[in-house]
Amino acid sequence: MPQTLSPTDSRILEELSDRGRTFLDLKLDRAWLSALTTDPVKQVAGMRKRGTLLPVGSGRYVALTPGELSDPSKLPVGILLAAAFAGREDWYLGYLSALIEHRLVDEHANELYVAVFGVPPRLKKLADRPVHLTRLKSARKQFGQERVRAVGRTFYFRSDLERTLLDTLDRPGLCGAPETWARAWSRAFSSETLDRHRLVDYALEVGGTLAARCAFWMREAGDIRDSRLILRSIGAPLTGPRLLDSAQSFGEGEWRRDRDTGLVVNMPMRAIDGWLTYGK
Repeated sequence: MPQTLSPTDSRILEELSDRGRTFLDLKLDRAWLSALTTDPVKQVAGMRKRGTLLPVGSGRYVALTPGELSDPSKLPVGILLAAAFAGREDWYLGYLSALIEHRLVDEHANELYVAVFGVPPRLKKLADRPVHLTRLKSARKQFGQERVRAVGRTFYFRSDLERTLLDTLDRPGLCGAPETWARAWSRAFSSETLDRHRLVDYALEVGGTLAARCAFWMREAGDIRDSRLILRSIGAPLTGPRLLDSAQSFGEGEWRRDRDTGLVVNMPMRAIDGWLTYGK
């Protein structure tokens, strides 16, 4: 917990607040810091030791104020991410973290899952929360980010609902157990917030196997019309060893090929039916 703030600590935190900031960047903020203290590096080190600044890497620190946010574990995820990725727009909070944020699953996870299009930072933890960084190299996958307000003028990026669903099919291993993300599809298609046309557009943006997987799950969720639209556009059924579940959660075996998509359905259909009808 933070100790009593020194006069200089208070002035620095007030200056950050006046600037609409929730974090300090030692490199970029050195000029105004130098007007408040003769040794910015020593001052910041002292504030960190006193518990009023939380390091998030690359010389950046989140300001901790007395009260609820004095416990780093209660800091909003958006504030931590905004500080860690300050100035960058080539990333988003996604996968299981996005499923949780979009309320598509009921569980909680301490880990944070982040996709990065550029060179990822050296970041393994934020406020003792493990961070899993996934680098996306394909330019075709740079879509579906939404800018979300964390607090005040602090924003972070998150995959939108439709991109989050598509990511469960691209990297299912980052989205929890199969029943977790499969039930998320059921919940999404039962809600009024899902934009099915956008989901189709996203699927066609990447095409190929990922689009076929999307068509499969849309069909199983009851949207046959849009599923057929995707399949006609990609020239399905596909051929070759294209798996429905790239994580191969159920191992190898004699799996059947889906007639419409051409995908090898390497998941038990009985389980898929159960997941999609769960809670209905």
